[in-house]
Amino acid sequence: MRKVAVGQCRYLVMTNQEGGILNDPVMLRIAADRFWLSTADADMYLWAKGVAAYSGHDVEIGTPDVYPLQVQGPRSPDIIAAVFGDATLDLKYYHWMQASVDGIDVVISRTGFSSEVGFEVYLQGYDRGDELWEIIMAAGKPLGLAPGSPNRIRRIEGGVLDFGSDMTPKENPLEMGMERLVAFDKPDFIGKAALETIRAEGVKRKVVGLFIDGNAFEKNNEHRWPVFSDNEIVGHVSSAVYSPRLERNIGFALLDAAHTGDSGGLRVETAEGVRNITITSLPFVDPDKKIPRASLREG
Repeated sequence: MRKVAVGQCRYLVMTNQEGGILNDPVMLRIAADRFWLSTADADMYLWAKGVAAYSGHDVEIGTPDVYPLQVQGPRSPDIIAAVFGDATLDLKYYHWMQASVDGIDVVISRTGFSSEVGFEVYLQGYDRGDELWEIIMAAGKPLGLAPGSPNRIRRIEGGVLDFGSDMTPKENPLEMGMERLVAFDKPDFIGKAALETIRAEGVKRKVVGLFIDGNAFEKNNEHRWPVFSDNEIVGHVSSAVYSPRLERNIGFALLDAAHTGDSGGLRVETAEGVRNITITSLPFVDPDKKIPRASLREG
């Protein structure tokens, strides 16, 4: 966290004593001694309060009156610039800036859950939330802006894992390909000893990308689907969807390490019957993240 400058953001992972993933927030360094953690759905406030109570650290933990919404997609720079000014077009990937519209103060970050160019707008205070919503929707209407949940297809194409479905406290960062987020050289952190043991022994499971045979899925997987080798369950598909861009079904699976190199013979039991699967690398699209990192000003 010391390496993150004020004005920057950082994707990070929070672990419990067993090394399990508790959350994967985006951290915004607001000031030298102030950090925001924009968490996935989980009660990290109580966890952090509990840790602070027994850590001996002199730290104040709170839940500020800050409320985020995301504007994501190829036209998002046009919408954000129309509302908050052209200075937003100079905002770099995983950086944030302060802005306002009609006296409504916000923090804007070049982050998101879509693998597209996008922004998160953090409203400071809630009194004028309805006004901000209407301003953004009005600016985006000519460009086709519509409200919705995170785009499942794009996040899976981009290899973006979802806390609560693809990763839970039962999974650890080493299984999920997040080694880069674990600083083993740090003196200590919660879960370090467990993760060192897992690293020394070798991971027993590993997340992989999948191509799934058959017609386009009509139903998303609301629960994990079992993966079989012969009649043995060797893992589970955590997310699956039909990709119009790739013209095939794709998904993530957490497999026993011994089966992550299988070239064939694996099957998944979906909500629409048993289908053959082929293991592939992640992400499916834009491995260098050129799309979300793109310069927002032409030329």
